Amino acid sequence: MKYKIYEYHWMDHYERSEWVSPNSLPREPFVIKGVGMLVGKDKHYYYFTQGITPTGQYNSLMAVMRKNVVRLNWLGSVDFQSE
Repeated sequence: MKYKIYEYHWMDHYERSEWVSPNSLPREPFVIKGVGMLVGKDKHYYYFTQGITPTGQYNSLMAVMRKNVVRLNWLGSVDFQSE
């Protein structure tokens, strides 16, 4: 299977007690950057992984809300054959 590798940047926000809307934060949201293989997407999320085991299992799976993505750079592709 062929996977596309992306550098992805997204606005993140947090509070100590719970996740909240960026509009209700007392401070500005910040941008986080990551690199991973795109393994899926749906209406609300992109799903990236940092690695794939020899049996085709994903590790370090990351779900990023699509509406928070501010930059998505394609870096290339990689072929992966599971056992």
